[in-house]
Amino acid sequence: MEKSLTILYTGGLRGELALLPRLFTFIRRLKAQESDRALLIDAGGLCDPAVWHCAVTGGRSMLIALDSMGYDAAYLPLADQDRAKLGDSVRTAVVDGAHPAYFGEVALSVEADPNANLTILLPMGVKTILDGDIVRLGNVSAGDVGRLRLAADAASPVRFASEVLPLPVETPPDPTIAGVIDFIAREADYARRRKAR
Repeated sequence: MEKSLTILYTGGLRGELALLPRLFTFIRRLKAQESDRALLIDAGGLCDPAVWHCAVTGGRSMLIALDSMGYDAAYLPLADQDRAKLGDSVRTAVVDGAHPAYFGEVALSVEADPNANLTILLPMGVKTILDGDIVRLGNVSAGDVGRLRLAADAASPVRFASEVLPLPVETPPDPTIAGVIDFIAREADYARRRKAR
């Protein structure tokens, strides 16, 4: 019996909220093409502390946006107080050195997990590498979506195909996500003004 898994992933977003409504439309199209189980992950570089809303929210602004887009997990080292502020308000698993995430037999972690059938190492590396039961996702730029397809059966080892898909220029923004982004930006601005008082 063959097992398969598709991983769609982004990276290097660096706080670009304005990119997310178009990116969501593209991701939704890619997910519709998948007949296999698919995980949606942000593999690193989500928030740049030099970007005002990332600084004000400790990175939570981007995480809330990805949660509204249906991401399963995101690599985002959060300070304990920022993780505590999230509470149970997001479904997206937040992965860092102290907090791996598990999806059935798959672990997302910064190091190999001996208890998982497959470990996906975060953050991204230079290129996609499969070494036994460990995968390192290759680098993608903001707006690109990486797609990794893994397959295994009893007769052969894990096989994989990896590609980077650029966001098509003509991709329209999703209006619902555009509204969420507007709300996040206004809330972050409100927090910034309160801190300035």
